[in-house]
Amino acid sequence: QAIERAVPHPQNRSFSFRQQEVFDEISNIKVKPLHHPALIQLFNERKISTELARQYCKEMHYTLKGKAYFAIAFPNDKGGFETLNPYFKGCLPPKEITIFDKKTQTVNLFEGFMDYLSLLTLQAGQADVSAVVLNSITNLDRAVPFLSKHERINAFLDNDEAGKQALEKLQKRNLPIVDISKRYADFKDVNDYLCGKKLEIQQTKQKTKRLKF
Repeated sequence: QAIERAVPHPQNRSFSFRQQEVFDEISNIKVKPLHHPALIQLFNERKISTELARQYCKEMHYTLKGKAYFAIAFPNDKGGFETLNPYFKGCLPPKEITIFDKKTQTVNLFEGFMDYLSLLTLQAGQADVSAVVLNSITNLDRAVPFLSKHERINAFLDNDEAGKQALEKLQKRNLPIVDISKRYADFKDVNDYLCGKKLEIQQTKQKTKRLKF
């Protein structure tokens, strides 16, 4: 069974994120329900509904190096937050995975929370299945104890080198991994699949295929 087909929508605006793994000089942190229009717009542009976003994410306001910022905040299992706004993504330490333990025999594995919310947008019933959001591919080893308790691990990892390496690492541990990334092979990740945003190389191949018919 493939991921449900999503109608492609052109992106009005694309965001460029620069990695900032940890905030060093952060103060005046306030976490509250998701409300800011710019953050809601970011979710909407990623085709995630406001209702779903509010269910899983918060809004964080903070001061960094004397300047005020705000961001989407996705909680992890140690009280830290993955943060995301239109200009950068990062983490309010401690860095940790996020587990949703639904006591199912299957567990879904994701690199980031946008991919998890994208699957729930495509198939709402997947909210009843256990899931692990790594919040960074470097957290893979931390997820193994929980993953190994399951009979089936659906890996919704990115179609890039880091995603492939993570998949191989899990396969070498003889864990019951099912590589779901093959089902969205023309896309970098689940959110790009939801948005209909194909990889450029694949787009060229698709055009070539169509010309043959």
